[in-house]
Amino acid sequence: MRRALVLLSLISGCATAPQMTQTRAPLEPIAWPADSPALELAVLNRVSWGANRSSFADIARLGTGRWLDAQLRPAASRLPAEAQATIDAMTISRRPIGELAAELERQRRAFQNAGAEERKAERQAYQESLARLAREAQTRMLLRALYSSNQLE
Repeated sequence: MRRALVLLSLISGCATAPQMTQTRAPLEPIAWPADSPALELAVLNRVSWGANRSSFADIARLGTGRWLDAQLRPAASRLPAEAQATIDAMTISRRPIGELAAELERQRRAFQNAGAEERKAERQAYQESLARLAREAQTRMLLRALYSSNQLE
C-alpha cells in the first residue's frame, strides 16, 4: 500500500503539464572574470548534457554569463515533432492526474476485495497499470531532457 502511494505521488509529479510561469524581471548579468575556452567547456559539461559543437558555438558567441542566463531564463522551446507526438500520445498527457489516481484506486480496491482466485489477476492488472504510467513518466522526462534546448528547465 505504502509503495503504491509513493509510486502514485512520483507519477503525479511527473505527469503534470509544465506550468507557465509569470514573466519575471531579467537576472542581473552574470559577470565572469574571463571567458576562456576552458571555462566555457567546464560550464557546458557542468550544467548541460555535455559539450557539443552547437552548444560550444553558442557559449562562445554569447559569452558564458549570457549563455548561462539564457539557460536559466529560457524562451519557450519546442521539441522535435516526433518527440512531441510521442509525449502527446501518452496517457499521462491526455488524462488528468485526478482521473488516473481514481482509476488506480479503483483497481487497488478491486484486487483487495476480490476472491482468492481473482485476486492474483486483479493485482497483476493493477501493478501493470502502475508500471505503464511510471514508464510513460520516465520516457517523457527523458525525451524532454534529450531534445529540449532548455537543458536546465
